[in-house]
Amino acid sequence: MNIESLREQFDDLGVDATEQVLERCLEICKTHDLDDPAEFVEKWMAYSISNLNGAEPTIEYLNEMENRQYKNVQRKVLKRSSQKESRLKIYNQGNDEDMNEEENELLGSYVTLTPKNDKKSASRLHIGTPDMKSTNTFSPVSYSPLTTTKRSRIESGKTGNVVCTFGNFSSMASNIVKNSETIATISVANLFGTQWMDDKVKFMTTSMNDGQYVTERIFKLGHEFLRKIVVDEKLNDQIVLSHCDELSQDNVKCLGKIVCGGRSEKLDQKSCTFIGFDENKLRITQLDMTRMKMPAQIFPGQVCVLNGTNPRGKNFSISEIHAERTLENCTYPSRLTEPLSFVIGSGPFTSDDNLTFEYLDKLIENCQNNKPDVLILSGAFFDAKSKLIFDLATEVDEHFRKMLTNMSEKLGDSTKIVIVASHDDINSSACFPTRSYGFSGKKGFSNNIFLAPDPCILNVNGIKIAVTSVDVTKHLADSEFCMNAGGDKIRRYINYLFHQKSFYPLFPPKVPTDIRLLHEYATINEIPHIFIAPSDMKYYMRDFNNCLCLNPGRIKNENSDGTFARVIVKPPPRENNVKGISSWISGQIVYL
Repeated sequence: MNIESLREQFDDLGVDATEQVLERCLEICKTHDLDDPAEFVEKWMAYSISNLNGAEPTIEYLNEMENRQYKNVQRKVLKRSSQKESRLKIYNQGNDEDMNEEENELLGSYVTLTPKNDKKSASRLHIGTPDMKSTNTFSPVSYSPLTTTKRSRIESGKTGNVVCTFGNFSSMASNIVKNSETIATISVANLFGTQWMDDKVKFMTTSMNDGQYVTERIFKLGHEFLRKIVVDEKLNDQIVLSHCDELSQDNVKCLGKIVCGGRSEKLDQKSCTFIGFDENKLRITQLDMTRMKMPAQIFPGQVCVLNGTNPRGKNFSISEIHAERTLENCTYPSRLTEPLSFVIGSGPFTSDDNLTFEYLDKLIENCQNNKPDVLILSGAFFDAKSKLIFDLATEVDEHFRKMLTNMSEKLGDSTKIVIVASHDDINSSACFPTRSYGFSGKKGFSNNIFLAPDPCILNVNGIKIAVTSVDVTKHLADSEFCMNAGGDKIRRYINYLFHQKSFYPLFPPKVPTDIRLLHEYATINEIPHIFIAPSDMKYYMRDFNNCLCLNPGRIKNENSDGTFARVIVKPPPRENNVKGISSWISGQIVYL
């Protein structure tokens, strides 16, 4: 435990903590014997969201949290311990067998035990068969893993613990009174021309119009950026644009796209290059950011308007970057008359060394107990990188269809199941945007399962929900270049998507991408009510631009316990324009 580890945890959540705050955090951790910086930062975020409306950490707020979260708990523990009588557990001959079983289970996690005249134990050590408490619903019948995993994450003592809260979830959950006949209806959301990609769309095909798509996108975004500049600067005249490679001693404005030039693989001050907008000629110039006084955040593929000079025609000296437009939010869901509950999970859903899907089974068991109206699952389900897929005795599509049928039977017609495709699945179209899984029209398929492409915008009783399976926030975090930029990193990444009007604005992309399909089916013309962006980064649930943006984490996480999200949406009040979405949308992120 040190200041750097605490700083790293705060940075993952997009919080820019000062040195004094970090020193105070370290002091609290040492005082109360806290060894895990991630656990402390999670505790702070939960306290900040629940009590301080998500405020940044300060010395005063940290002292307040220490008094309420740690010192009060210690007082209660000391009080209980003083009142309890000392009790010793007495063992007799009758429970020696139980003691031996407990010792064997403990030793069995470190060494292989040789059972003595124990037929039950011998059968448990059968080669190639894992020690399972119950038959897994989603495991292939003919599949038997060759190795058993270590202690499963789903058996962690953190199961059910809430790690992140948005709004007043407990109050909303306790006050839900629903008509038993109310069932969620899911359809395609039509947001100002946003299209829906069906399974008939051709992908990875070349076209003479691919360049036109890029040019059209730059032109439309540039028009919106300029319109916002006129409003913000209160200009009476229209803005005249210049070409980026033309000689200019006075400040001019240029429209174009940021790219990473030279041989550099990552954007920096030396590799920042700008391709100017011109339908007839390629105009390209190096960027000089030494005159920048304001914070700058750019990434490869970002469309923007630059303000600056180019005295020699080779290096454009930037004084200001304009890359924001006026955002438009969806109208409030007038069709929503009763509360709806959602459970949101993101793959992978099974361990790397088996195909038993124990994590998916655990999530479905949770849904059986809590009965959500809608379950949203984003892949990958059968990762193409896994060699164990070839051990399946049946076709992947056939087994996947059986899995979905089992989900439907377990949850019943009252829960709608949305399956969002992933390009990482072996049975997918292997490029982004990704078509939905192509067996929805087959006879006998479950009616309460809705197969969606990646990305997609769903309409659930008037609630607009945007979902993608691609880890776009991590890709942006790895690719962006910042100068004097602080504040909330996650907010910055989500704003990139909203202001660039794209689910994946990064170019060149880090995933196999079809430019034509990206232009037609991955645009964000209007800010939805809920934006789901699963990522390997730290889970979060935040209000950005009056939209609940969330990363539910991974159901199966390699380095920590898996998480999923629960969301409740109730009919918005009329005065919602003042209170924001937290008055009618709430949620939690929970350990699986």
